[in-house]
Amino acid sequence: MNDWNKENDREQIGICINKLTDEVDRILFKKVDEEMGKLGVAYGIIRDYSDNPEEPPIWIIQIEDTKTALTSDNLFEYLSKHKNLEDALTRFMRDHFQSYFT
Repeated sequence: MNDWNKENDREQIGICINKLTDEVDRILFKKVDEEMGKLGVAYGIIRDYSDNPEEPPIWIIQIEDTKTALTSDNLFEYLSKHKNLEDALTRFMRDHFQSYFT
């Protein structure tokens, strides 16, 4: 019974991460496209997956010469401090790319 609960929990977390991943993609690309499009600044966002399907993705974000990684730990830390995903990602981008996001 205990193993079943662990497997069921992993499955539920996986479903949540998959839903969250799509939403993070949408918000990140929208925010960066809007801001960097106005400034004419080079940028890139790459979603990097592990070979281990249980590990969540990492987003590598680069704007000009500044690069940072958004991990699930970072994401959940910001989510715990902000009311929704969009606010959490906005704060993350402001904290890591202060020159571009005000």
